[in-house]
Amino acid sequence: MKEIIKALETINYWYNKPDFNIGYVRQNYLLTSKQTENREFRALESINDNYPKYLISMDDITINHPQGIIHKNVWDFVETLKKY
Repeated sequence: MKEIIKALETINYWYNKPDFNIGYVRQNYLLTSKQTENREFRALESINDNYPKYLISMDDITINHPQGIIHKNVWDFVETLKKY
């Protein structure tokens, strides 16, 4: 349980609307190194539920994550939110 609480402390946002449940969102300016990338994804990896998990950054290239965590450019993410 302590691990879950610690992981939730590192999440920047929880976005929830009745018709659009986006889940957990973690933000980072740029994923400039493998170490930074691992650190940012690790915070989301430690949450064991079925809600979507997003890592948003200013990077132009998206990173495919084996556990299904979605990496998006912040502007693409904002456009997604505008639809709802």
